[in-house]
Amino acid sequence: MIRANKSPEMSVTPSDNDSFSLGLDVGATKTHGVILDANDHILAEHVEPTRKGEEGIGTTILDVSTRLARQLGVSVSAFTSVGIGIPGIVRYPTGMVENAVNLGIGRMNLIDLVAASFAAPVRVENDVKASAWVLDPLPACRTKTTATSISARAWRRQR
Repeated sequence: MIRANKSPEMSVTPSDNDSFSLGLDVGATKTHGVILDANDHILAEHVEPTRKGEEGIGTTILDVSTRLARQLGVSVSAFTSVGIGIPGIVRYPTGMVENAVNLGIGRMNLIDLVAASFAAPVRVENDVKASAWVLDPLPACRTKTTATSISARAWRRQR
């Protein structure tokens, strides 16, 4: 499922000054991604089943990211920040993920796995922790996109 925001006041015409924050919520059954603009509007979102294991998670993240970028007519190198929320014990800032049992992960470095695909720095945090950082939730994020959108916003603002 891909949804791009089609409202006139939020039309997307990429320029050199655009800010596209990518937020990904990797779950045991699905991975949900959104792109936020500089004003925290959701420009596009995509959900697809999560593939298990280290290779599967890396592939899922890159597939969701690529589909979102295509919706806006940009490449993944256009993202100005990348935030990933994932279950398990996450060692910040290294991106080491441990004990994500439902994802088939004992221990992996998620940043090392996906960072080469993005021009922006990749930041990884526990999914619940990432969604709890923001005390003033965005009105647009008071739906199923909460954790993902908050991840994108928090990473863009560098915590």
